[in-house]
Amino acid sequence: MSKSIYFVLPNRIGDAILSLPAILCFKQLNDLAEPELKKEITIFPPDSLFEIIWSLKICKTLNLEEIIKVHSWFKPLEEVFSWNNSTQLIGLKAKQIYGEKVKSRWVSQFYTKDLKYLDLDKTAELLDPELIRFLKEEKKLSLASIRYFGCMLDLGYTTEQIKKVFDFDTNSFALPAEGFNGWEPNLIKNNYIVFSMEAAYGRKHEAKRRWNEENYFKIAEYIYEKHGLISVFIGLEKLPLIPSSAKYIIDQRNKLTTVQLAQLMIHSKGYIGNDTGPLHLANLLKKPSVCIYLSTLPENYGPIFPQLNFPIIQPTNPDETFKTIEDYIREANITNKKQVIF
Repeated sequence: MSKSIYFVLPNRIGDAILSLPAILCFKQLNDLAEPELKKEITIFPPDSLFEIIWSLKICKTLNLEEIIKVHSWFKPLEEVFSWNNSTQLIGLKAKQIYGEKVKSRWVSQFYTKDLKYLDLDKTAELLDPELIRFLKEEKKLSLASIRYFGCMLDLGYTTEQIKKVFDFDTNSFALPAEGFNGWEPNLIKNNYIVFSMEAAYGRKHEAKRRWNEENYFKIAEYIYEKHGLISVFIGLEKLPLIPSSAKYIIDQRNKLTTVQLAQLMIHSKGYIGNDTGPLHLANLLKKPSVCIYLSTLPENYGPIFPQLNFPIIQPTNPDETFKTIEDYIREANITNKKQVIF
């Protein structure tokens, strides 16, 4: 192989997972390239997702550790595509670093080329309309995933080559059936649903992505009374408190690593909650989901396997979700059998 190429994945769980179809596409294109044009592909996932993305075996996967940065000063990396516009790149030396130049991020000054199409507001006008049509209509990807395919064009591939080569469906990513690291939740398997009331950590201007928490408590009650399922609430924040009367809700907020959350998802019946990272993690694990979209839309931010997602757009109260939840229940093959924690 004549050159090496590196992709620094976004540091948020949802965005990192949304970028994976583009990585797979580049691998498929690269596998068919002439020997002298092949590149060794390395990806740097966010630390929280490293074990999960590494297990997919898409390509060489490394942590972006300090030793790599130090070594890069003696032997600079060749091409780096940065999809993570953050301080994680500080200290990394490369001959060419491509990324989105955001005025508020000083690290942008080090980019060789501005990947303007990574800005979702510009993706549709800057990428080939036929490429967008193909990825939207035939591969069912949302715009948040499609934007990363612009890098294939920057690397010299054409829309026609992408259309001919890109093979993607729910079988594209295989995670280990046994799960990760031996940890298992102390719950009866396949008898609970994972809930997330949170979204957009650290982004106060996106608080509108969060539905009122009381609504999720009411949905959890409905599901328990009608279908006998326990609800496990996850997230980083300990407030609001779970109602003391809700014995069918287990509070696991601020208790799990991302890998443990993946294990929790693996043994669950799926996900209900806001448009946020755990939705995309559940989707990657091929778990059905009900997602509440308030300020976002599934065509822009939907998960990579939309056929597993049951979107609800701007509901005003829990009653408006129950019909979709019944569809989800049938998809998850849930039977009515009330059980409790071991």
